[in-house]
Amino acid sequence: PEVNPANIGLWGVSQAGWVASLAASQSKDVAFMIVITGGGSSPHETELYAYRKAFEEAGLSESDQAQEFAVIDKYMHYLATGEGRADVVSLLEKAESIAKIQSPVLLMFGDQDAHVPTDVAVTKWRDGLKSADNKDVAIVVFPGAAHGIRVGKHGGGSPFADGYAEL
Repeated sequence: PEVNPANIGLWGVSQAGWVASLAASQSKDVAFMIVITGGGSSPHETELYAYRKAFEEAGLSESDQAQEFAVIDKYMHYLATGEGRADVVSLLEKAESIAKIQSPVLLMFGDQDAHVPTDVAVTKWRDGLKSADNKDVAIVVFPGAAHGIRVGKHGGGSPFADGYAEL
């Protein structure tokens, strides 16, 4: 009874900016929106920006970035159209970027991740880094943790797994 139905709004973080925008565009009952670091730019623009920043931070040359973006472009085309899956799979299976990493690597995964196949990812990281003869590697899989090394059912609002912050 203390909730005024005329004052119900939407609050969200990151990708929720897209969801809140869509919901508000379809309902006149949304009284307000609070969006933290999300929306505005399209998912495609956001993904490309994130990849570019990661490549720059990793120190990839312009030619290496161009090569990686060729794969990403094919992947994005597949996501948008459903066409060219075999090409994307072939490119990703041939990608040997992990096998070139010489820097120390700390990898953290949750064994309950619904977004990343942890077993597959760990195996491919381990194999690739072994091919690079990189021995300065630590791989930690947190029991009971989901994506982002969070435990519980509330995603980003859930606590981190025990030991994550210390690590």
